[in-house]
Amino acid sequence: MKRIPLWFRRQSLQKKLIMAFLLTILIALALNISLYSQSSQIAASVSTIYESNISLSSLRETLVSIHSNLYAYLSGNYKSLNSYYSERQRLTNSAASLNDRSTDNPARLAEKNIRGLLFSYIERADSAVAGHRGTDVAQYGADYEEAVQIYRYLQAVLNTLNEERFAENTVSYQLLLETQRYTQKMNLFIVALMTMAELAVLIVFTRQSMRPLVALSERATQVGHGQLDLPQLEVTSGDEIGQVTEAFNAMTIRLNEYIHNQQEAFQKENRLKEEQLRLEALLKDAQLGALQAQINPHFLYNTLNAGSQLAMLEGAERTCQFVSCVADYFRYNLRRSGKDVTLQEELEQADNYFFIINTRFAGEIKCIRQIPNELPPVSLPGMVLQPIVENAISHGLHDQEGEKRLTFSVTEEATRVIVSVKDNGCGMPQEMIDRFLAPTVEPSSKPDDQHGIGLANVISRLRLYFGRDDVMEIISGGDFEGTEVRILIPKGACSNVSDHTGG
Repeated sequence: MKRIPLWFRRQSLQKKLIMAFLLTILIALALNISLYSQSSQIAASVSTIYESNISLSSLRETLVSIHSNLYAYLSGNYKSLNSYYSERQRLTNSAASLNDRSTDNPARLAEKNIRGLLFSYIERADSAVAGHRGTDVAQYGADYEEAVQIYRYLQAVLNTLNEERFAENTVSYQLLLETQRYTQKMNLFIVALMTMAELAVLIVFTRQSMRPLVALSERATQVGHGQLDLPQLEVTSGDEIGQVTEAFNAMTIRLNEYIHNQQEAFQKENRLKEEQLRLEALLKDAQLGALQAQINPHFLYNTLNAGSQLAMLEGAERTCQFVSCVADYFRYNLRRSGKDVTLQEELEQADNYFFIINTRFAGEIKCIRQIPNELPPVSLPGMVLQPIVENAISHGLHDQEGEKRLTFSVTEEATRVIVSVKDNGCGMPQEMIDRFLAPTVEPSSKPDDQHGIGLANVISRLRLYFGRDDVMEIISGGDFEGTEVRILIPKGACSNVSDHTGG
């Protein structure tokens, strides 16, 4: 079926309904006008068929009336003279309307003869009236006799002609009836055809109008069942249905975006919760790693202090210094484990740890400090430098032949502070560096050795603390080229420094 034109689809629904029903009404009106015209033509044809019989009957009645008035006047009823003249005028007019030309048509020829006889009758009748008024009995008697003869002949001729006309008209009437029956059948066929045409118009209109509604209803059901990743509905019209379809498409897009945003927010919230749990776990691991093998940390700390005082009394300065560093190390763990610290506190803890470990190596590790007098006021999680120093000594310098060197440095840039721990040891393969710095690296649940917390653990805690991935750089030239671990502290981390300077 041919599609509805574009200009019609762009109209409003109200205009479409008006045009559809107006077209139906115009078709019905045209059909009624056609039927009425045909009925009028048939009625006019029926009247025309017997019009000649009516005319002949009227003519005969007029002839009878004028002849009766003529006879009454000649019989002495002078009042009938006026009626005579009145009927005479009607008869003259009727006779004048008849054919007066020669023709081959028998009916028209009979009309010509009747016309002549009528005028002859009127002439004889007028002559009889004139003779009677002049009291010429012989004249009006003879004229009357001639008038009677013409009258009788006219009666016979009119009767014969009327019967012939009636027979002919009856045949015409039968033909007209047949034509009327055929016309009625044709009218019924036309009515049926026009009804089918109107029905087709309504079907096409309703189908074109209901199709987007059905599609909209089905799509609404799908959306109600949670199916949002569906193609947009096609807008095929500019009416109210098209506007509703456009609004529905926009609504589904916004709904899909809203649900997507909610899912992202939910996932982000879950990630934050997971990171919070991981941070808590890492802090506990750091605390446990720092305090492991301690039955009573406070007792151990007090004991170390007592040993330091005893060594000082006995004059063992290096022993006193060593015991003091160990006591400070454990005190730092007790007070700062799981808390934020300043860069100054973390560097001091790293110095204590280096002194303790270097004592084990008989002081063969050389420490180089490139640290400014005034450190930037930044904060960071506790126990992050000690694992890096431990890793550099245990894995970088432990088997190093020749000079063993460890360098601490702090540099300040526009947006960050860089804390570097660099050794001249055996180096680190690039594959291992990439594995440590991967965004999805998971800290080990166990320390790397008996006393360390682990480099992966430090990276994870720094990332969770600063909320970013770029918190550390590891640079190594390869085998026996040394390793540099750089902690990248953003300047924004200085906001909480004042909270950690005391205690």
